[in-house]
Amino acid sequence: VPPPVVVPPPVVVPPPPVVEPPVVVEPVETVINIIHTDSLQDRALESIYGGLGFGELSAVVDYARTLGPLLVLDAGEFTVSQAFDELTLDHGVLFLEVLEAIGYDALTPGVYDFNYGVEGLLELDWASSFPLLSANITRGGELVFSPYKLYEFDGVKVGVFGLSSPDLLVLNEAALVAGIEVGDPIAAAEWAVARLEAAGADVVIALTHLGLADLYEVGYLTDEDLAYAAGLLDGRVHVIIDSYSSYAVDRPLYIGSTLFAQTGGVGRVGGIEIVVVDG
Repeated sequence: VPPPVVVPPPVVVPPPPVVEPPVVVEPVETVINIIHTDSLQDRALESIYGGLGFGELSAVVDYARTLGPLLVLDAGEFTVSQAFDELTLDHGVLFLEVLEAIGYDALTPGVYDFNYGVEGLLELDWASSFPLLSANITRGGELVFSPYKLYEFDGVKVGVFGLSSPDLLVLNEAALVAGIEVGDPIAAAEWAVARLEAAGADVVIALTHLGLADLYEVGYLTDEDLAYAAGLLDGRVHVIIDSYSSYAVDRPLYIGSTLFAQTGGVGRVGGIEIVVVDG
């Protein structure tokens, strides 16, 4: 009798595992535009005699708003650029009405904005919907103006802080600036940046009225100073918008990784595009 034939069970080959394709997270870009000016008082003359006056400036801002999130900033001397005995608070109120209509978000007081006196300038600050920013002007040990402000666009937080020139103490009548002190801008900047970082700022902008370009040109700021500043600012302050100088920065200029911008006065409007990538 032949042995029985043993038939092995069929071999079942399991199907290959389903491999899900990797999930690709596309980076999300948020573009924030900045329009910046200084020496706004001369825009009134430009409006009268032709040039880049308030009407033209307003048109630039209106167009920029169509592109997405926008900050409109001024780096000082928004009403006068020299001592002016006949100046009244009404003059400043008229300027504020124009700036409100254009849609400014923040200003830093310039040297001759103190022609109104400290109290007059504070009245203008209180009357406006946007703040005057300065982190180094104090009176009796207390800050006179808001040192900084935090804005948010599509989940991106942008911090702006202001710094002022100590020249305001010597170029204005003593009675106009009585009781105020202008502190070290570097120490004030470090303090303001730390506060903004703690508040979650993704982008930090210094809005300054210091005349840094002129200080460098006359040798008050050296290359060693700039190298020190580059290390101090790196990754913490992304943009400096300065004024109090006629030097026009018409192409990208960096102190380390920090963009330095300045219009050089009337007749020019500055534009900056910041791209924040998440992911």
